[in-house]
Amino acid sequence: MRNLARNTQELSEEAIEAVQTVFSYISEKKQQTTVQTLLKLSRLPKTFENFDFSLLKSRDLDRIRVLPSLGAVYSHRNLAFIGPPGTGKTHLAQAFGYACCQHGMRAYFIKASELRDRFTVARRVGKTDSCLKSLVRPSCLIIDEIGHCEFDKENTRLFFDLIDRRYNKEGNFNMVFTSNKNPALWREDFNEDSTLLCALDRIFDEATVFKLRGESFRGKKLDTVSVQTGEAFLDTFVICTITGLVLGVTGVIAPGISGNVLPLYAFESVWPPMRYVLAASLLLFSTTSLMSQWYFGFVGLNYMFGRTVAEKFKYIFPCFCIFGATLKSDMVWTIQDIALGLLTIPNLIAMVFLWPKVRKATKEFFGTPRT
Repeated sequence: MRNLARNTQELSEEAIEAVQTVFSYISEKKQQTTVQTLLKLSRLPKTFENFDFSLLKSRDLDRIRVLPSLGAVYSHRNLAFIGPPGTGKTHLAQAFGYACCQHGMRAYFIKASELRDRFTVARRVGKTDSCLKSLVRPSCLIIDEIGHCEFDKENTRLFFDLIDRRYNKEGNFNMVFTSNKNPALWREDFNEDSTLLCALDRIFDEATVFKLRGESFRGKKLDTVSVQTGEAFLDTFVICTITGLVLGVTGVIAPGISGNVLPLYAFESVWPPMRYVLAASLLLFSTTSLMSQWYFGFVGLNYMFGRTVAEKFKYIFPCFCIFGATLKSDMVWTIQDIALGLLTIPNLIAMVFLWPKVRKATKEFFGTPRT
């Protein structure tokens, strides 16, 4: 022990500072890992940073701007965002949960219809208690689209059991709700007697309700969608049709001429400089096509397998491009046709398996009265 004390005293200031730096780095990495895990489990893609506050017009706008401080969680104050579709309710709710995760608190996002289905499954397999515990555990529980689906009597009781358990929860916690309906009308979607329905009032014992009014924010970039739709129409119908007409009218279709250069000969026969315009257009088209395929491949792999796999794709894709440039054009087109053909298989499988869910969601959407 004496030797240990002596060695500790003999440590230089540089050594002590180095040890402190290492421990600080380990602590910071642990915090970053915790936050990343919480965000992954929360299912929250929206943040306050990508919300356009300029679209909101209100004298109480400052009440929304202070939401990132998480005062509602620390004071056990529930939040409700009420308003018509497209006014930013879900975005603000998810952004609040995202901020909770960034501060090391667990948040979880679930739609009301998904919550109802989860209750139904839990009752069927006899695991209602574990289901409720998993929903009580997060510091911030976000329930989206209250009023879009109806809860039967048993699911209503489970819902109010969840409210009661979270009401008596210790530590920092709150609940966040979004709805198109005024809270006074929520009772219509829960099948129970008035005594139990009074539990709804517990949600608003300590709560702040934000009523968002005005036009929908959705469609503000409709011109972008229109351009993309028009681009696909232009590529696949107009340009292909014009190319076919030029080939037929000019009569350059003849044996011995490669299909890859037929358009060049055809347009050149009309006006010689057109060959250069067409060559430049093809170069631009091929370059942008490669960029778009790289991007969509990266996004798809990132969604399915995570960023680690997607990052590797960034370097593998250019290698395939270089390899393809060394092959004959007929081989490249054959590989392209096979790849596009294989893509139909997962799409057909997804259509078969997801059809019941799409049918159910469609019926639910059109069968729910709008307010």
